[in-house]
Order: sequence, then structure tokens, then C-alpha cells
Amino acid sequence: MRSACFQQETGAQRMTALMKAALDGNREAVDTLLRLGADPDILTSYGQPALYGALQAGDLALTERLALITTKGEAHGGN
Repeated sequence: MRSACFQQETGAQRMTALMKAALDGNREAVDTLLRLGADPDILTSYGQPALYGALQAGDLALTERLALITTKGEAHGGN
């Protein structure tokens, strides 16, 4: 399966398309990227998964959705 994880450099932060969509609170884009195989466990250069973007966006529904499928990051005690 092909991954829909594309990276872009945003200053000092590495960010995937899924992370950007979550940070923007774009539920449709998040759903599409996940359906296409985007990995919610990829971490930013600061060690944060896309879940943290949803938290920053203040989107509770998106945060809950990503929390159910994210297995890495501080929220889950992962590495």
C-alpha cells in the first residue's frame, strides 16, 4: 500500500500532510489522508504525532478520532 505521508519543511519543524490537516482542523483532509494510508504515528521533529495538531486546533472530534488510532507520543507513553 502506498503511503500518503508527504513531508514539508516548515522552518525547523518537519510536518506531514496529515499533521498539517490536523493542525488546520480540516476533518475532510484528515479522513482522506487516513483512508489513503497516512501514518498517524509519524512524529514531528519535536516528537509529536498529528494528534497534537488537532489539540492545537481545538477540534475535539478530530482529537478524539486521532487519539483512538495514535499509538506513539507522550499521550500514549510511546517512544
